[in-house]
Amino acid sequence: MVIGHDGAEAHFIYLIDFGLAKKENSTNPVVEAATKGKGAEPEEKENIIDPKTGKKKTATQTLRDYMLEEQDNFRVVGTAMYAALAAHLPNKKYLKKDDIESLLYLLSYFGVGQLPWRYKTNQEGLEKMMNYKYEIKPKELFPPNVFPPQFGKLYEYIRYIPDDQEADYAYIERELLSAAQGINIDPSLMIPLDWMNYKPILQS
Repeated sequence: MVIGHDGAEAHFIYLIDFGLAKKENSTNPVVEAATKGKGAEPEEKENIIDPKTGKKKTATQTLRDYMLEEQDNFRVVGTAMYAALAAHLPNKKYLKKDDIESLLYLLSYFGVGQLPWRYKTNQEGLEKMMNYKYEIKPKELFPPNVFPPQFGKLYEYIRYIPDDQEADYAYIERELLSAAQGINIDPSLMIPLDWMNYKPILQS
């Protein structure tokens, strides 16, 4: 964790983790959507890219098929408790949007004090954890009596972004600022923080 320098960035906290870092020449490529004819039915909301074929399927179809096919090969990359669903799936590329999903699990833990999955990290435990992450509903992860509704909305949004689409970070920021404002936190977040009043002790 790195805190911004004095001045304009004193309120910024940078979370830096190079554990799974990979060299990347550009942002996630965005594939141009095919032009649809007039009157065509809209694409299903839950369309994602099948990790094996590269073709679009609904989230339910893709994950169920994939989990059945790879049920003996489940493992996780990173800390299993907070890892995104993609980290449990063999040969599944870990994308930027998966970091947001992982962050949301961490925020849920901060608010509730625990996550619904608390299993050992052996083969059986990882499979249970993965199934729980697949099945869980936003209101279970972010109970309305603890979290503003924006957290559940963000979780649902991030889970169903197609793999070939970049997350809308401006939208994510707007929702978080709206959540802060809803619970009477200054949406600019320009409030005094402990380290801003820190004065180093000079050695004599």
